[in-house]
Amino acid sequence: MDFNRLYGRVLTTVFIFNGIAEVFAFLALKGSTVQLICPYKHTVAGTLDWSFKSRTATSPTIYTVGKTVVSFLPDELKQRLTVTGNHIIGEYHLNISNIRESDQGTYECLTGGKIDQQALNVIVGPTNISIENETSDNKIPGKEGQDMTIKCTAVGGQPQPDIKLVILGFTYTGDQSAQHTFKPQRTNDGSAITCQAGYTEINFYPLITEAYIHLMLKPIITPFVSDTLSTEETKSFEVSCLSTGSRPAASMHWLLGQKRIDVTSNSSSQSNKEPSTQTYSVTSNLKYRVDRSYNGQKLICRASNVVDYMETLLTLNVKCKSN
Repeated sequence: MDFNRLYGRVLTTVFIFNGIAEVFAFLALKGSTVQLICPYKHTVAGTLDWSFKSRTATSPTIYTVGKTVVSFLPDELKQRLTVTGNHIIGEYHLNISNIRESDQGTYECLTGGKIDQQALNVIVGPTNISIENETSDNKIPGKEGQDMTIKCTAVGGQPQPDIKLVILGFTYTGDQSAQHTFKPQRTNDGSAITCQAGYTEINFYPLITEAYIHLMLKPIITPFVSDTLSTEETKSFEVSCLSTGSRPAASMHWLLGQKRIDVTSNSSSQSNKEPSTQTYSVTSNLKYRVDRSYNGQKLICRASNVVDYMETLLTLNVKCKSN
């Protein structure tokens, strides 16, 4: 983006004596160069002059007379002022380089009794932008299916910068900060979040940051192939249960009968991390023996982590010991 340019112009009104005059307010970025154009041409005797009045001053200060910058101004200011335009046809425009906050105020060009006023507002851009809770590796932590608030905030800026926060293709805006709360789904994991800080009116967004949704994911349990497990009360049975897609790894539990007796201590589990998705699969193997009182009752495998849990179950078909 070209910083040596006028960034914006909006129409405002001010009261002058008993009448109302239209004043164009220009927006300029600190450090840029602006040109204030006088709409009048100097075609009569005398000169076309420029003056400036700050917001705290009681009266204007003459800046230029004709094409000459007045001598009594501070050196640093004189060095930043020039009168441009085709003087032969009466053009006398005021250029101000290296715009500073002290340049903010009202400028007047005066010739032959005609006055034009232009207000200059200096924009000081924000110095930093950040997404709340973002980790050092640009991840925003959340939990699948649970409320997640993403907030972006800018530091500094005058006036308050506009914030554009883009989440899953939707844009959320605010002054100085913007945020949105939603329930992320598994498919949102890894999605990019972008945030910009700047000024919509002049289409200037100097700061941008990007991060990625990183979710804790609930386990997905694989249903048993059969609904029934047949066993004999004199023998131990063996059964396996598989959980996939969790982050962090799931804990596996085995629950038996109407009272849901925890028989997990009779099982062993193995966990594997999938490099491509950074999720975990866990296989649990249970070896256990039941008597005839458990015939027709349920054996439940539960996979759980900090996000949620999921279960699958079998009906036991216990064959009695023959006499």
